[in-house]
Formats: sequence, structure tokens, C-alpha cells
Amino acid sequence: MSRPRTPLSERFWTRVDFEGGNGCWLWTGRISEKGYGRVWVRDEGTKTILVRAHRWIYEFCIGPISEGMQIDHLCCTPACVNPDHLEAVTPRENTIRGRGPGLLRQRQRAHIAIADAARTLISSGYSAKSRRALENSVKMLL
Repeated sequence: MSRPRTPLSERFWTRVDFEGGNGCWLWTGRISEKGYGRVWVRDEGTKTILVRAHRWIYEFCIGPISEGMQIDHLCCTPACVNPDHLEAVTPRENTIRGRGPGLLRQRQRAHIAIADAARTLISSGYSAKSRRALENSVKMLL
């Protein structure tokens, strides 16, 4: 005979660090490769599924997420589960805000390119070629 399972609404809070800084409540349980909290949820039957913790807490505290909407972390912290830091937005809005996966990778590459160009600029005594490389890297961000 299996023991009764504690409801997720009670278990959830044991995996939250309320002292995360910037008002973030950081998920301390399972974390995905992209930094999002993951939690096991039992559906209406006996099936158990793994869902993102911030999506679960949004629905628990705020309400259902409309079809096609994404949950944006206003704090830019994927492990944050503070409902005050979460907002349902369209995929387009999420990308425009600069936190969509493609745009984020593009910005990361640009920052790396700028850092490399700045190092080259400094080590070469500010040659015209290294200055142009830095200017081109900055243009990637604009």
C-alpha cells in the first residue's frame, strides 16, 4: 500500500529560497539545462508529468495561462518563482523584450565579440583594424 502523497501546493514551498536577492524566490529543486525550475505534477488521473516550476506557480497564484502565451521573468532569472516577477506575454513580446532564446544567444555572442575585440584593441596599441573590429561588434547589439 502506498503512502498518501503530500499535495504539491504544500511540497512546492519546501523547494523555494525566499532570500534569492532582488526579491526573487529561487527554485532549489530540479533545474533544467536552461536554468528553469522543474517540478513533478500529477494530472487528474495517475499520470505524473514534469513541468516548469514558474508556470505551475503562475497558474496556482494568478490563474490559467492562455493558449500560446509564455511566462516572462521580469527579473531575467529563470529559476525565480516569485509570482510578482512573472507575466504572461506572447512569444513575440517575449522576444521583443530581449529574453527570447535566439535573441539572448545573439546578445551573448555580441558581448563575447566585444570583449575579444576590446582585448585585441588594448594589446595592439589601438590599431585601426582592432578599432573597426570593436565598432562592428558594438553594431551587433544595436
